[in-house]
Amino acid sequence: MIENTIPEILKTLLEFFPIPLYACLLERDSGKILACNEKTLLFFDTTEKKILGKTLSSVLSKIGANHTDFIYQLSPDGEARTFTIKNRSFLCFKKKISNNDFELSLKNPLVYVFWVEIPYQQGERYELLLHEFEILLDSIHDGIWIIDGNGITLHANKALKRIAGINSKDVVGKHVTVPMMQGKFNSCVTLDALAQKKVVTQFDDYTNGRRCLNTSTPILDENGNVQRVVALIRDMTEFDDLHKKVVEAEQTVKQYKGEIKNNENSSGYIGNSKVFQNCLDQLKKVAKSPSSVLLMGETGTGKSLAASYIHEHSVRKDKPFISINCAAIAESLIDSELFGYEKGAFTGADQAGKKGYFELADKGTLLLDEIGELPLNVQAKLLHVLDNYGFHRVGGNASINVDVRIIAATNRPLEELVEKGEFRADLFYRLHVLTVKIPPLRQRQEDIPQLAESFLSDACKRLNTVKSFAPKALLALSAHTWPGNVRELRGAVEYLAAMTEGNIIRVADLYPYVLSEKQIETNTAITVNDKTLEEAVFELEYSMIKDALVQEGSTYKAAKKLGISQSTVVRKAKHLGIKISD
Repeated sequence: MIENTIPEILKTLLEFFPIPLYACLLERDSGKILACNEKTLLFFDTTEKKILGKTLSSVLSKIGANHTDFIYQLSPDGEARTFTIKNRSFLCFKKKISNNDFELSLKNPLVYVFWVEIPYQQGERYELLLHEFEILLDSIHDGIWIIDGNGITLHANKALKRIAGINSKDVVGKHVTVPMMQGKFNSCVTLDALAQKKVVTQFDDYTNGRRCLNTSTPILDENGNVQRVVALIRDMTEFDDLHKKVVEAEQTVKQYKGEIKNNENSSGYIGNSKVFQNCLDQLKKVAKSPSSVLLMGETGTGKSLAASYIHEHSVRKDKPFISINCAAIAESLIDSELFGYEKGAFTGADQAGKKGYFELADKGTLLLDEIGELPLNVQAKLLHVLDNYGFHRVGGNASINVDVRIIAATNRPLEELVEKGEFRADLFYRLHVLTVKIPPLRQRQEDIPQLAESFLSDACKRLNTVKSFAPKALLALSAHTWPGNVRELRGAVEYLAAMTEGNIIRVADLYPYVLSEKQIETNTAITVNDKTLEEAVFELEYSMIKDALVQEGSTYKAAKKLGISQSTVVRKAKHLGIKISD
């Protein structure tokens, strides 16, 4: 039957051609596909079952082919025509098959159609590559500006419209200085790279308020002549916004981590150093005991926080925790504040009387901070209470017994006070049963970055701002001795959060609160090790502008030396935190 022989006809026809072809057998009158080879199925990405019985022109049109009408038109036998699919071109041949060609009797004449892809001509290929190149450049988020060796703009991508309000059609074919003269920007980094024949990186300010980091790279030929300069223009305003979002995300993560950690131990203590962890282990052990505790350490080390930690990890955690500073109470009032008074006990006393701190802390914990400041007579009464003999209110006769755990804290050497007779020896030995020494911050310097970032996060929440430390600034904070310990560090960070400009706190911002001017100069010496591009540029600008101001004595002369305008010197000095005397 004819149906069974059509594939054989196609196979026989293909044997005459040594090159691979896309080939089909069609009914001449209807144009329907009766048979096709495997290469054609791949071309249409289909199966034989789906394609047979359909017209070739409709199948070609479905994949975007153009100029295919000749396939079903009456045209001279053996005529060759071209059609296109997107950027590809094809040469198509059509030949009528007669009964004489094969020993068959066919009711409907057949048409043999085959096509091959035409290789790109050089001009066409160049245009295609150029088009693809422009698409590639326009897909880049940063601005791209390309000039030739004469300073003529060859290409400006779409990002420059977003960054600087510059349209490609307005600058292509013109000298790069034209938009500068029109006031689009203040300096031309690409021309600097063209003249110097080396990579030039500097900040560029645009009239729309954007500040960009421009890195212009010259492309040299084999003779060392500049053929092109490619400028990568990064919007630092977007970078600052992105940095804000990153910092906010990091702070949120830290907050969640902190909440999880607080749910686990409710300590509020921050630090991973060995010294600190040893101290924390001692506090955990002490918390399990019902005995009185003596906390010793320098001022600002966190003795009050340690007392709170002990209480939160003890069986009394659901009962009151009361903290009093013995040094902050007048000597004449300490007795009544600690043990309370009856009505009419003294002039100005509350007529209803008043409970003292011991009664208020019943079943809970009482922290006596700065216990070394207690008068000797009150020390004797405190010892009486610790020995479970109870106490009397001022002006009262009834003995009151309470269940209170005492935690005493001091930054004074109690043993020396005992020797001088300023502190009762018996009270000292009574408190000295469980003693924990809180380490000073200089002994746990590796904890300083974590502490500083935590304090900064707290300060930023109160100030409704977002800031973070530059790595060099954290290193400088860690190297400081901090005689005031954690309290001093917290105060310094709160100052930096409130007073520094910009979102990143740098080494230069630490003067004069933390570092001296000489230390600042040492820390801002220009090195490239372990430094981001942004940090290096910042420190280079700081060093050069400050040196110029010191040497020249005025912003005008400094601007002349640096090759920039006086207004730029003033603006940058303000941004960098450099004091201007004139």
